[in-house]
Amino acid sequence: MGDEAKGGDTIVLVVDDNEELRGFIKHALTLADYTVLEAPDGEGALTALQTVRQLDLVLCDVILPGIKGLALLEKIRGIFPEVKVISMSGYVSDGVVSQEVEQTMAAGGVFLQKPFATRQLLETVHHVLEAK
Repeated sequence: MGDEAKGGDTIVLVVDDNEELRGFIKHALTLADYTVLEAPDGEGALTALQTVRQLDLVLCDVILPGIKGLALLEKIRGIFPEVKVISMSGYVSDGVVSQEVEQTMAAGGVFLQKPFATRQLLETVHHVLEAK
């Protein structure tokens, strides 16, 4: 992997209630030189953001306990209007999730279907961060 795929001082927030998946994503992104914050839910994400002045990317599960994914993303964009977004879900056949995915895509977000490989994760993150 070349230097162009490295994160440098790019800050990524990973929000997913699945601790194992969150750990996998954090590990992969940390190895790619991204600074990674993580949270199991919306409240945790908002708490984590109180300590940062910059946020470049949010990887957010669509279905979260408490604050749902899209509502959380709206709150985050209120703090960091230019933040890039990748929404994730393993439940793409459920009507409600499909509607939320469509809304995310309409708002300029990208969708990543679980499960995904490390390479797919890193390529998607790099692509989203490089998009103008």
